[in-house]
Amino acid sequence: MISLSYFENSKEFTVSSYKELIALCTTLRVNNPKTPYTIYIKGKGNEIANIKFNFDYFRIISDDGYELDSTLYANMLDNEGNELTTWKTAALKVTGSHNIFINLQVANISKEPEVKGQEVAVGVYGDDNIFIRCHFVSTQDTLFVGPLPDDLCTRYIDFLPQDERYFDGNATNCFSECRIEGTVDFIFGAGRAIFDNCQLVTLNDVRGETYVVAPSHSLKDTFGYLFYQCSFLKEEGVMDHSIYLARPWRDYGKAIFAHCQYDSHISPLGFADWSNVNRVRTARFEEYPRCETRVYWTYNKLGSELPSFYTDAVLELRKNII
Repeated sequence: MISLSYFENSKEFTVSSYKELIALCTTLRVNNPKTPYTIYIKGKGNEIANIKFNFDYFRIISDDGYELDSTLYANMLDNEGNELTTWKTAALKVTGSHNIFINLQVANISKEPEVKGQEVAVGVYGDDNIFIRCHFVSTQDTLFVGPLPDDLCTRYIDFLPQDERYFDGNATNCFSECRIEGTVDFIFGAGRAIFDNCQLVTLNDVRGETYVVAPSHSLKDTFGYLFYQCSFLKEEGVMDHSIYLARPWRDYGKAIFAHCQYDSHISPLGFADWSNVNRVRTARFEEYPRCETRVYWTYNKLGSELPSFYTDAVLELRKNII
């Protein structure tokens, strides 16, 4: 796992926008493919852009109040008259690995997802990236933590570039003390991820009943998404008991909720089956300690303890960002 100590003696640079950031990283990597660098983004206001960060071994630190925004949405048509779909709407795509991002503020400001469809703020496709005290905001599909589920890797061969479609093996990315806001399935994907001490905030949606997490893991993935000591919060106006913690985007989606705090919007049932009766047999949703009111098909038993490899992973993350 990458650590802050890796960047202790790194050379530092300052840019005023994300577009300048990409230009600088491109220049730095011409002759130094793995040298660690620290770059500060000291911009003002909002930058509307769609950025792909495909570099490794950078520490990126953003100023408070500077936000990267996307105005793209799934039902929007491109220049050839084709819908963008979920996958071409993100303000920020991270296809690089071994990076640390601190204090980023990224949003998709399209709104009206019930009409416009999915609106991604951040898509993470690389491996071993850590996000610290970042703030991501959108509505439906705020944060994608990849890779894609296997079937979509094949479906999108001629639609998405290789680094957004294909990842051999699995990837693990971490989020510490981040705030992630959205409405429907606003954390989704098939990657491994640790969310440590994060705030997951459900916003108002005219559709009423919504879901926080939509995992799509392979059965061979034994880790999934871990939410550790996180707070599940709501915007004023979100109805009590109207929101589910998770629903399985693919059959074997896996999400673990350990020692979390829930506001009154979370349904006592906890989990939904995506209107697919077979997924009550396959979905892998766990909660520690498990609430007695959760659906009968919750994967772990009442009274069971969180497996130690999850605790070890959180402790390693915390050690690496000191």
